[in-house]
Amino acid sequence: MKNKLLYGFVLFSLCSCIIAFVSCGGGGGGGGAAGASLSDAEYTTHNPGGWGGGGSGSSSGGSSGGNGSNVTISGSTPLNVTGYSFGGQTYPTVEALNEAIGTDAFPEGQTLINFTCTTATGATETRQVRVTKTVDGNNINVSIEHQYKALFPVSGGGTQEINFYKNDGIVVPGGSGTITENDFEFETGWEVDNIFCPSGSIISVASSGDLDLTSRAQQKTSPYGYKADGAGYKLGFRESVLTAGDYIIVNTDRKITNLKLPSTSINLDLSGATDFKTVNLTNDNPGSLASITLPSNAETIAGSAFSGCTNLTSVTLPSTLTSIQSEAFSGCSALQSITIPAGVPSLADDTFKNCSSLSSVTFAPGSQLTTINKRVFEGCSSLNTITLPSTVDTIGEDAFRGCTSLTSFTIPNGVQQLKGTFRDCSNLASISIPSSVNILQENVFNGVKPNCQLIFDSTGSSMGYYASTAMPQGSYKVKITGTGIPRTSDGSESIFTNSSFLSEVTLANTVTAIPQKAFQGCSGLTTVTIENTPAASSLASIGVSAFYGCTSLLTINIPASVGAIGSSAFGQAGGGNLTMTFEGNQNMPGIVDLSTSGPYYKVVLKNGIPKKGGSSIFANDTKLKEVVYAGGANLMAYAFTGCSSLTTVTFESYPSIIEHNSSSDYVFPDNVTNIIIGSGQAPIANVENVGHLLTPGRDFTSKPLAVTFFNDPDFPDITILAGAFNFTDADRITYQFIAYPSVHMTYGAGNCFPDGKTMVFSSTNFTWNAGNKSWQQ
Repeated sequence: MKNKLLYGFVLFSLCSCIIAFVSCGGGGGGGGAAGASLSDAEYTTHNPGGWGGGGSGSSSGGSSGGNGSNVTISGSTPLNVTGYSFGGQTYPTVEALNEAIGTDAFPEGQTLINFTCTTATGATETRQVRVTKTVDGNNINVSIEHQYKALFPVSGGGTQEINFYKNDGIVVPGGSGTITENDFEFETGWEVDNIFCPSGSIISVASSGDLDLTSRAQQKTSPYGYKADGAGYKLGFRESVLTAGDYIIVNTDRKITNLKLPSTSINLDLSGATDFKTVNLTNDNPGSLASITLPSNAETIAGSAFSGCTNLTSVTLPSTLTSIQSEAFSGCSALQSITIPAGVPSLADDTFKNCSSLSSVTFAPGSQLTTINKRVFEGCSSLNTITLPSTVDTIGEDAFRGCTSLTSFTIPNGVQQLKGTFRDCSNLASISIPSSVNILQENVFNGVKPNCQLIFDSTGSSMGYYASTAMPQGSYKVKITGTGIPRTSDGSESIFTNSSFLSEVTLANTVTAIPQKAFQGCSGLTTVTIENTPAASSLASIGVSAFYGCTSLLTINIPASVGAIGSSAFGQAGGGNLTMTFEGNQNMPGIVDLSTSGPYYKVVLKNGIPKKGGSSIFANDTKLKEVVYAGGANLMAYAFTGCSSLTTVTFESYPSIIEHNSSSDYVFPDNVTNIIIGSGQAPIANVENVGHLLTPGRDFTSKPLAVTFFNDPDFPDITILAGAFNFTDADRITYQFIAYPSVHMTYGAGNCFPDGKTMVFSSTNFTWNAGNKSWQQ
């Protein structure tokens, strides 16, 4: 029987003297916990591990005129219990009392019995223990709660005692009273540990024992009060007792429908206002609000609720919030950061418009936000980063207009239309646009940072597009990370066609085709990069007129995957300065037409000669003016036959095989007047058979040729093998060196050059000496 009884007790440790408060709120019972068998001495001294109350309850009870308190107070002084008396019997310990309670003679229900104790002052007192006994079959549950006293001061001197049980809390003395000022009623009560507690409200108690509040409590009138406002109350403030910067905690179960702000700057905590689900303000003194914590169960912030609160720096929104209406924080120019609760599905028009100090906006985990309406963040000039939830599918017109501190932005996949979205975001340098976007209206990117990169994750599908102003109206870059170039609604061209401000294009390795007219007329386009990482490029074709009229185009690389190049793909491109870098020597199965390129262009060959039907794609191309051979083992015969504008060939790598199946074979036509060997990143160890590059019987008098060795000390070595220039009329070639002919040059045995051939370097005559394998002065 004893063990069953002890199971119902609750053991409380007495705390050290600390103040733990939240706000004034009603006390209820504390939760029960299992007891344990203690020695008689521990029961009797009741110190430091005395018996407190058991059972269960909550801390939300207690009110005065609808206004409760939410202070939890510690610092109790424990009692020394010397004995219990009941029914003419005396029990020296709690255990002895417990034995008696367990008998059938002790009644069920709640019983008050006396106990004798010694207080902190040394006085001996008789108080009451509240015993609650319940019987459930063979189980007997008991809670034993000791009566304590709280001391409050009395004006003019002295104290008043308030008896209480810990689980009930302390009923604030004085009864319910109010004063009236400016039609608002302000409650009287006590300020305990700097928190106002109305008379009749309940202070929760955290530790067992007596409480001396004579130095911790003083009688006050609340700095906030109420007046009737329709079906609820308006909350007002006593300006006569306020000083600038006061932190005011409002705790009430009244239905608050509105606020009337004071003229004095205040910090307002409404988290304990339990029936204030719609937050609204009277904008008579909006500039007085410095910070606000909204009610913990608020659901709606009304339209313009904080509009014009120019000194509001901090807002704490509760997780219960489900609606933020239009202009709710418009013009809160001092607001610095805010977290949007997960249950808010949309941000209404102008929600944070002109919040010029707002630098951080975050969204609670599990956010359900789907809609950002018009001008929500317009004028938020300090907003430097924002990550929208993936649930967002609508962004309204001018949503981020004038966000001049934004540097990058990712649009969630699901958003379909954009209009004026990033207008005047003057530092915005990168915008990621998902494939879901299918309409670009006016001024989406107008005024972004010069050379801002638009990253389109596109499948090449069509979109509604307002060509005149949709794209940036200054220099910008584009990267395509999907499979295709986004097209206009009729599919005839891309959304970039004739965009004079487009300066650079990067195509990810996932892009499969550049369609016709994709970048036609992009007169400011200088660079096109087709990525080959992390895997090889998937690009299969470059369409008709894809880069036609790109008069500023300087560079483009063409991967080994490309199998077709349409007519006029590079027509009128480059203004004579275009360099095409071919990365493969593929045999292209589709149409290949480079003859319409130009006016002139240069090619860099990374892996030999690309072919069409086994023949070089450059043969008979009259617009090709320069070739850089940068890689490849095999240099095919007739690769550049008919290239009448070709004048310069550079070998950054030298082929191990130069096709020469008959005495009439050659690689370069007679109009090539300059051959440069070197200037690459790797040594050239195999220069030979130079004669096979040239047309047989070439007249070097009428068609002179200069061969330059780029033996600069900063570049790798060049090795000339025997016989490299030992062919008919090779002595009529002009040989030139960048440095002295002994620097970074190696010569093989035999006549690398015609024996006795002379050349001049740095005003010094040199003669080739075959025996010494060197140029000698």
